Amino acid sequence: MDAQPARLFPVDAVRGGLMALMALDHARDFIAQADLPSELWNRPAPPAVDPLLFLTRFVTHLCAPGFFLLMGAGLALFAENRARAGWPATRIAGHFLLRGILLIALQFLVEDPAWGLRADFGDMSRYAGVLYALGTSMIVGGLLVRAPAGAVAAVGAGAVLLTGLVIPALPPPPAAIPIPARLLLVAGATDGVLVLYPALPWLAPTALGLLLGRALARNPAAAYRWAGWMGLGCLVGFALLRALGGFGNLRPVEGPGLIAFFSLVKYPPALTYLLWTLGIDLLALYGCARLAGAGRRAVAPLAVFGGSALFFYLVHLYGYGLAGRLFAPQGTGLVAMYPIWVLGLAVLFVLCRWYGRFKRRQPPDSFWRLL
Repeated sequence: MDAQPARLFPVDAVRGGLMALMALDHARDFIAQADLPSELWNRPAPPAVDPLLFLTRFVTHLCAPGFFLLMGAGLALFAENRARAGWPATRIAGHFLLRGILLIALQFLVEDPAWGLRADFGDMSRYAGVLYALGTSMIVGGLLVRAPAGAVAAVGAGAVLLTGLVIPALPPPPAAIPIPARLLLVAGATDGVLVLYPALPWLAPTALGLLLGRALARNPAAAYRWAGWMGLGCLVGFALLRALGGFGNLRPVEGPGLIAFFSLVKYPPALTYLLWTLGIDLLALYGCARLAGAGRRAVAPLAVFGGSALFFYLVHLYGYGLAGRLFAPQGTGLVAMYPIWVLGLAVLFVLCRWYGRFKRRQPPDSFWRLL
């Protein structure tokens, strides 16, 4: 999104770091083929998990909430930038509507075929994943981008409450859940349609991101300090809710030890899951904003990924997917996967740097700016 580079550097750096972690998760899927038990709301926590496998998956949980948070911030910054350039509110909302529809189309036309590169995943042609939810959140965010802060906060809080109250009240499987309910709220599969990212729960981090973006537009230094304090508050809230059980967990702690304590429900995201991951993401924003000199230069390569996030996302799926299909059809195991993940990041860095330079040369209303 167009804005002052210094103001957006921490956003791009954190987004890029999350992209690299996401690539680790998908290398685990395609290259290592080291799978974890389901993180769906209606499945029990895994009784025993290899610690390295759990940690590899656990660090990548930061990605999805961070993407929605930073997308929301980007929406607010883009709207502020274009309003100063003379765009009317209807044109700004129309831009977000168009881009949201594009993301949803890319989900089903471009992303879903990539998951078919792993043969034992079965038919993934009707999978509603992260691009679907990002697209729907972008459309709704475009309508909220000029709304009062209280209304934006109410939408985020409503999404949390709806998820936390409705999901535990649902009957256990094999209760029939219609596809529209899946797409809106209830993660799972119905009639061959798999929804892991229903739209409504992910409005919560998007709304928080909108408020963060407004703060960045007013005073970046103060906004990043606010992000640090908010991150600490999220972590305290996580610890309290997880220890108490009940509302916000979707699944209680099942057993002793840290793995049981941190086995959180992602599909749909429990409040504890959002508090833990967003707390770390917000602290990362604060930390990147504090960097200068050598520290800033050290994370600068991550900003290259963050500046071409959608391009990275689509290319990395096919890159790791094809590598796994061609060279490791039975999987490499977890340890051997790590150097392949790093090699993939090196290739992606070159490609993203080229694409970022290409995109910056395009006019503001170019199709390529949508990507």
